[in-house]
Amino acid sequence: MNSTQQNKLFNIIIPLYNEESSLDYLLDSLSKFKAGDYNFNLIFVDDGSTDNTYDKLKKNSTVLKNNQSFVIKLSRNWGKEQAMIAAIDLSIKQNAIFSIFMDGDLQHPLSQIKKMIDSFNNGNKIVMNVKNVYLTSFFRKITNFIFYFIMNKFSKSKITPRLSDFCLIDNKILSDLKKSFKYNSIFRVTVFWLGFKREILPLNIEKRAAGSSQFNFHSLISLAINTIVSYSSFPIKMMLYVGFFLFIIYFSLFISGFFFNFNIINFLNILSYFSIIVLILFISLLALYLGKILDLASDRPIFIIDSIDKL
Repeated sequence: MNSTQQNKLFNIIIPLYNEESSLDYLLDSLSKFKAGDYNFNLIFVDDGSTDNTYDKLKKNSTVLKNNQSFVIKLSRNWGKEQAMIAAIDLSIKQNAIFSIFMDGDLQHPLSQIKKMIDSFNNGNKIVMNVKNVYLTSFFRKITNFIFYFIMNKFSKSKITPRLSDFCLIDNKILSDLKKSFKYNSIFRVTVFWLGFKREILPLNIEKRAAGSSQFNFHSLISLAINTIVSYSSFPIKMMLYVGFFLFIIYFSLFISGFFFNFNIINFLNILSYFSIIVLILFISLLALYLGKILDLASDRPIFIIDSIDKL
């Protein structure tokens, strides 16, 4: 590959977890995809799939003969966020000018990549996408609204609502992204937090090619809790405010009973139950923050690579 071609090289990084049913469509779509006068490498990250995703990927990799392709196999399922970070070192070694992170179910349409490249060529180091059409349940829309409201109202890490993991990042800043990503960090939040000149494009999410999402309600709740605890001290501050408010009430009732012989026994009994609930919540939140501190202080890896194969 000559220097001119190398300057037109980028990477597409795709994390996979139990995507056996949609893999044929993904590989076929990638084999037909053209990026103008750019060449691209493919880096797949198998995030500890329990189906035949890894074996099927290696067996059918011949359809990608026009692209240099790699598969990183992780030692177990570490999570989508960690799987994307696991590809950074290999991406840097390819001497590409930028990398695109996208899902393997093709809800992130390949047609969007041209717009992202145009934005990069206009001087943006980061190009992210925000979902126009949100194909999800009403309950999840409500929980997402609450999540982004708390993040943007009570955290220093502001983030655009409905932001997607589908993004383009200048390879020169990939090392900064890896250093900034900590245990239980959120990929899109970390990318957004980096700063740099960026553009956010509108994106229409496609329907899944096959199968169902591996991201369930439990994953959503865990993601929301981890993000809020990692990037905001609002929950524990809220408990402190409530505790101070209860102290004022107790003190006022004590003064009223002492000076005006006001019968406050029944009211205090009710208030005591509420105070116990607040105390339990406060202790639970404190435990979450302490757990987060222990995670950050530990030297445990956020992923472990089993193997890296060139397809």
